[in-house]
Amino acid sequence: DEPIVFEVYNEPDCDDRDPPLLGAISVPLFAFQRGGRVALQLPLKQASATRRGIVNVSFGHLAVVGNFEQPAGYLWLPVEPPPPPPQGQQGQQPVDQEESGQKVDLADLEKQIARIDALVQLVFIRWQGNVVYVIQWEQAWLSLAWLIFLMLWVLVAWRWSLPILAIILLFNAYKIRHARRLTASLAGGALPAMEPLPSGMSCGPFGGSRYDSGCWRPVFPSPARAPGPSAPATPEVPGPGRSRAPSDASCIQDDVIWEAERRIVFSGFSADYLVEGLDLPHFSDGQGAECAGPRSVIWGGDRRYRYQWKVVVNAETDENGWQYAFAFTESAEWLRALDTVHTWVRRRQHYGRCLGLVDE
Repeated sequence: DEPIVFEVYNEPDCDDRDPPLLGAISVPLFAFQRGGRVALQLPLKQASATRRGIVNVSFGHLAVVGNFEQPAGYLWLPVEPPPPPPQGQQGQQPVDQEESGQKVDLADLEKQIARIDALVQLVFIRWQGNVVYVIQWEQAWLSLAWLIFLMLWVLVAWRWSLPILAIILLFNAYKIRHARRLTASLAGGALPAMEPLPSGMSCGPFGGSRYDSGCWRPVFPSPARAPGPSAPATPEVPGPGRSRAPSDASCIQDDVIWEAERRIVFSGFSADYLVEGLDLPHFSDGQGAECAGPRSVIWGGDRRYRYQWKVVVNAETDENGWQYAFAFTESAEWLRALDTVHTWVRRRQHYGRCLGLVDE
């Protein structure tokens, strides 16, 4: 954005006279291509001159030919701050401004105050809250290492921001590619059976862990899967938010609802970050369809049934029932603890027990 000012003067007849200014034009640096020759034909203008009543008219054209030489390797060099102004120019003001006693521009002052307030809000509220959240993650040593790295980056190595970002992106791209190859190799081998959640609830709409990625059956029995002769015939029971048509209260079964959340860099998990069309809905039933959240009373046809809900917590979840993974995929490897590098989504299961009909 730094401009280059071209000024054209007329050669005076006598040496004791100052050359009159014919016109000037400012050209920003981005008008020149890196490593290429650029020819420009620009109008010469003078703001203080008039011609036939027209202000800031053109006094001809100026041909400018420029070649911006900057090798691509210079982009990886540290960025230096602009040099300070010369000692003689510091604190100087034009004499006319000092003598005229220019009034304070209230609009500009209000804008500067608003900028300072926004900076204070950003640094002392948002950034401070995010940094505090970083050190509250479960893996304390990894979080502390990230915090030290970010502080050194901002305070010491800020000139090398572009190389640091490039190295981080290349490193993460390599790790993702290596993880995909490892997942593909594990999928072809024999793996031990492992249930991440209680029996009958291990295969939700998010897929299971890497040991049960192929298990995507509905939570509730469907008419297409006829039970054995010794098992009681039970019709399919949809999840909450959809109508039920049981024959009597004894046919009502327990229900399962999955809750999903996503996070962004240096922020907490929230359902607001879920990407529509890519992620699963905030609440979904056993078949993966979107539904309402856990409710104490659910309509089934023309009847109301009372439910009691609880979050499933076991050895494969944290203390709040959450499981963490990189993405909502069938081959997702679900973890019981939050990994600050590889976990961006999480899920948990709500188990609803039907208590019977609601007393009218």
